[in-house]
Amino acid sequence: MTASTRTAKPKGRYDWGLLSVVTILLMLGVVMVFSASYPRGIEGFDDPYYFVFRQVVWLVIGVAGLIVAARIPYTFWERWSIPIMGVALLSLLAVILFGAERFGATRTYYQGSVQPSEPAKVAIIIYVSAWLTSKGRRIREARAGLLPFGVLMGIVAVLIVLQPEISTAILIVATAAIMLFVAGADLKQLAAVGVIATGTFLLVIQYSSYAGDRIERYLASVGNPLGSDEWQVSQGVQALMRGGIFGRGLGNGLAQQTGYLPVSWSDNIYGVIG
Repeated sequence: MTASTRTAKPKGRYDWGLLSVVTILLMLGVVMVFSASYPRGIEGFDDPYYFVFRQVVWLVIGVAGLIVAARIPYTFWERWSIPIMGVALLSLLAVILFGAERFGATRTYYQGSVQPSEPAKVAIIIYVSAWLTSKGRRIREARAGLLPFGVLMGIVAVLIVLQPEISTAILIVATAAIMLFVAGADLKQLAAVGVIATGTFLLVIQYSSYAGDRIERYLASVGNPLGSDEWQVSQGVQALMRGGIFGRGLGNGLAQQTGYLPVSWSDNIYGVIG
């Protein structure tokens, strides 16, 4: 083996199967957004392509980001995990103070175009991965593992709940807890995390009228979706029923044409697809 062979860096390998699935989902998403939004685009902006154009713009930005990220060694993210996490925390705090209020919540910037809790999901995965790696076997120690982990997740969860965004907070905490388990945390630590998270969740429900109301309406919707007080739930189920087994065809759904399915190109896109 020559010296050049020994020092040569292995070429990056792409998961073409995963990339194919992502590409198909992206293309399907663009088509479905257009199908769901063109009546609203004509009615509100005199442009049937208004919403789908915005979707394509962000798709291009996302694909560019994917290409750049795929060419960056993972060690880069480890080195920059602390600044990335810092920016994520600042953005979550700033959106509470300066974000745009939409549909009774303050979760976004630029009239709903940027939602900081979404990139925060990635930032937390990067940071927790680097943090767990640095701890090694010490992750089983309460002071080195459970305590700082609980403090960080508590801060993140509070910032997201204050927007308010209960489901995202639960998803982030659950993802981080799974990473803690995979890294070798003791089962007693995981049980403690579960107890603390459950207790915090119950306190939020008790003292937050928004959270308590959301949980109550969710449980009622599970039992009787058509009679649910959640307008989006009942209308979404009706859209699926009217579509039948095979649907009405692209662009022919009654949901987006009649306007009874609110925000059909975003929150209720599943009803349109069905």
